[in-house]
Amino acid sequence: MRTLHVVTHPEATHHVDGVVGGWHDSELTATGTRAAARTARALRARIPQEAEVELYSSDLRRCRQAAEPLAELLGVRPVWDPRLREKSYGEAEGRPQAWLDRRFVPPPATGERMDHDEGVPGAETKAACARRVHAAMDDILSSPCEHQIIVTHGGSLTFVVGAWIKLPLTAAGYAAFGAAPGSITTLHEDDYFHNRRLADLGDTRHLDPSWKGAPAWPRPRTSSWIRRSQGSRKAGSRDSVRRKTPRSARKRRQGPRRQRARPGGPRRGPARQQGGAVRPAPVPGGARPPRPAAPHRRRRDRATPPRSGDGPVRGPGRAGPPARAARARRAPRSARVGRVAAGRPPPGRGSPRAPRAARPQACHRTAPPPRPARPRPPRPSAGPTALPA
Repeated sequence: MRTLHVVTHPEATHHVDGVVGGWHDSELTATGTRAAARTARALRARIPQEAEVELYSSDLRRCRQAAEPLAELLGVRPVWDPRLREKSYGEAEGRPQAWLDRRFVPPPATGERMDHDEGVPGAETKAACARRVHAAMDDILSSPCEHQIIVTHGGSLTFVVGAWIKLPLTAAGYAAFGAAPGSITTLHEDDYFHNRRLADLGDTRHLDPSWKGAPAWPRPRTSSWIRRSQGSRKAGSRDSVRRKTPRSARKRRQGPRRQRARPGGPRRGPARQQGGAVRPAPVPGGARPPRPAAPHRRRRDRATPPRSGDGPVRGPGRAGPPARAARARRAPRSARVGRVAAGRPPPGRGSPRAPRAARPQACHRTAPPPRPARPRPPRPSAGPTALPA
């Protein structure tokens, strides 16, 4: 893959003084010098160490000062080409920008734009500037080098990109590729189709003081890379799943937990606070106070086995709550009452108990006798009723 890095010179004195640039031979400011060093480091990070590099630059002083750190860091010899200069503004160069604004004639919306006279004596037309930049680009692109660097001006950048994509001069009058001072524009050409594209226009991330360095270029433009760069991950996708560390490994990595002091006092036994940790108070004789048993737990002798039906044993000598399976296997209540009445222990019990008093009634109640029907009063007859005299 062939890559062309186009660098626009950083801040110069004519930017700060507010005068017209063009062919005016201004120099970089202190800020521009620092930006040139950052640009050199950024390109060094993007270009492989073993790759062959060529460096071309405009012969004006501000571009020379921007290309010198690149030549020193990359170990190449720059080629100074006057055809990469900015568009000439004739008598307006070095004068205040307001002087040019009062005399400048903008090009028409339709019609001739490349050979348009801008109203400044001695100024270069857009067509003349485009022709010399295209001629310089033809010589630069004739070399088979994979990585080439061009240090030029902001106005000439449009014609550099136009020559890269083979834009005709007749259509260049409407083209404009603007970039900030000190920016990097990246152009690519693939090895299979030999298509040329504008990969990045006016990149200024390297000018940020907090910027650490540029990644290797070109970046892998895969679908996962695009999802990570845009910050849009689908729920449940491979990129969004995070592997969790097991809890045992996290505890082992964190170490033992320290008991913190509580406002209501220590958790167990008398304690005192020393150095931010709760430590038990000393006991006369050097012995440690016994740990009190929890009130919700029932202690038993280790030699006493648990009763059957109490469920699984939790620890030595401790019985847990009754198990569901043991409760499900118990005999019905009628059978248990009958066994107790006969003096036998109920099923599911290991030790006999005192028999209950025999109940005189049967285990199952008999149905009560039906109630007699209530006598109903006779219904009155439907005849006429005698009136009192």
